[in-house]
This record gives sequence, C-alpha cells and structure tokens, in this order.
Amino acid sequence: MPETDRRTALLDATLQLIASGGLRAVTHRAVEQAVGLPHGSTTYYFKTRDQLINAAVDRLAELDHERVDAIAHAVTMALARRTERLEPNLDAIGLALSAWLEEERGLQIARFELFLEGTRRPELRDALARCHASFSRVAEPLALAAGSDDPARDGRLLVALVNGVLMDQITEPAENFATEIAPVAVRKIIAAMAA
Repeated sequence: MPETDRRTALLDATLQLIASGGLRAVTHRAVEQAVGLPHGSTTYYFKTRDQLINAAVDRLAELDHERVDAIAHAVTMALARRTERLEPNLDAIGLALSAWLEEERGLQIARFELFLEGTRRPELRDALARCHASFSRVAEPLALAAGSDDPARDGRLLVALVNGVLMDQITEPAENFATEIAPVAVRKIIAAMAA
C-alpha cells in the first residue's frame, strides 16, 4: 500500500472508530487493527493520540469539502446566470443531505462527536472550523440565489437547520427520511428565505 494511501486509510479508520465507539475507542493499536497494519504503523505517522485525532479532523474537513464542491458549483452557476431556476441547486443539497444520512452516516456521527469534543478541547476548534466552513461557504450564496434579503443571516440559519436535521436523523432516524422527506425539507427551508 503506498504511503499516502496508508496514511489516509489510518485516518479513515480513526473516523470509523470515533463513529462506532466515540473518542475513547481511538488508540494507535485499534486503528492499526482496523486497517490490518502491523504494530507501530500509526505511530510512524502520528506520534501522539492528539496528533492522530487532529489529523482525523483534517481528513473529515477534506471529505466535507469534496461533498460540498458539487453544491458550490451548482450555486455559483445559478448566480452567474441569474436566469437559471434554483431547483437544481435544491436537488443538489437534498442529494447531499441524503448521502450524509445514508452512505456517510458514520462520518456524520464522527463529526458530531468531534464537534462536541471541540467544546472541551480548544486545540481542535481551528480544525473543526474548517469542517464547518465547507457547507458555510455555500450557504450564503445559496440564500442569495433563493432571494434572501439577508444572505449572511439566512446562510447561517441554513447551516444550523441542516445540522439539526442531521442530528435528528442520526439519533432518531425516520423511515424513508433521507430519500423522500429530506429533499422536501430542503425545498421548504430554502423557499422560506425568499418569503
């Protein structure tokens, strides 16, 4: 396994461990076992547990950035043309929300675990701010495209509402929410910005 792939695999395993057992589940040995690498492999890249967790937060920010890029592109194109209807952008957000709730559910659990830990560990806050910034950088232009008279306020509100929906569905999932209800919820939230 190439060195960059090995490092990424260790970080992805760290996020999986956080999702399944919380931060207490993260040890160098547990990460190595999850990836199937020999003892000492994690320490080669991350000397301390704190370095490992901080790097896992950076990996989470990278994954968030990839997911949000598709939404950002759709919103940017709509703003540039000003003639395009907003519906495709709403669909992009609805699809992202569905993905976050279905195939990336574990990442969202890890994200919330880390955000809560960040309230107690200031050294995590900067790295966590990069995770938060991924969706935030799209929310304000999306609010503007929706017709908001205060895109900064409504963008922040959109981020809070999406986080609330994610937390609600992670802790008490409703049947068919990700595929049927989430896209409708996104449309209603965005439509309220233009009201």
